[in-house]
Amino acid sequence: RSAVARTDANGKFVLTTLNPNDGITPGDYQVGISKVDDALTSLLPEKYGNKLQSGFAATVPSGGVKDLRFELTTEGWKPEKNRSGGEK
Repeated sequence: RSAVARTDANGKFVLTTLNPNDGITPGDYQVGISKVDDALTSLLPEKYGNKLQSGFAATVPSGGVKDLRFELTTEGWKPEKNRSGGEK
């Protein structure tokens, strides 16, 4: 089952599957991370948004996890232009 979360201003989040803040079941997960602005322009390289290409993984034990950290870099990356002329 997939889970989603939104970060707060400090980067903190609680994963949600079916109900808000219900967390996730223990197991091994591949992780995708995306960030968009108000115009839905991606603010991160595309690879991070695809859990199969991001290179990120997490193991959630039965007691849960309090601290997951993923190091992302945008060095040398620029948003692509989409077909409507805005940034993609």
